[in-house]
Amino acid sequence: MTRMIGTSAKALDDYFTDWEGYVFGFGYGTGEHHVIPALRRFLELTPEAEAYRFEVLERELGAAVAWLFINILAGDDIIEYGTSARYAWLTSKGKRLRKFMLSKSADDLIALTGRYEDYDVCYPDACNCGPNGYQKGRLCQNPFFLEKFDEDSFEASLRASIEVGAKAPSDESHPVEDSA
Repeated sequence: MTRMIGTSAKALDDYFTDWEGYVFGFGYGTGEHHVIPALRRFLELTPEAEAYRFEVLERELGAAVAWLFINILAGDDIIEYGTSARYAWLTSKGKRLRKFMLSKSADDLIALTGRYEDYDVCYPDACNCGPNGYQKGRLCQNPFFLEKFDEDSFEASLRASIEVGAKAPSDESHPVEDSA
């Protein structure tokens, strides 16, 4: 059964902001100008439906950058692999992240990483965007944190994010699976 989260759920752009902050969030307005374009290029070079070729990543990004991304993204379950990370592929989360990042320019993505003063940050194990703010034990319904997510809802949110531009309204609702 699918139910809607209350209207305080975040927009897809905000979910990206939270994911980027959790995984790469030590740029403080300086590092993002380097990391975001390189990450976008990494995902551009990673096919949606097959394994990437590490040789291509090394050639296009430089070996150090390619392998740093491989290690970070494998640790966050954005990519997975069989016997070697040299030929990994995108997880469901990775496919959603790729679609989102390729739908925006690097400048638009960098702009999303800035947070305003009253921004309620969410993490994979702590959600602050529920109808009542923080609730102990509630997992954030961020499609970049969760492997299982309603793909139709993601696609609708992505279309809305593209139509609105760099910043979609923050009162967008996202369906989640009801465990009951």
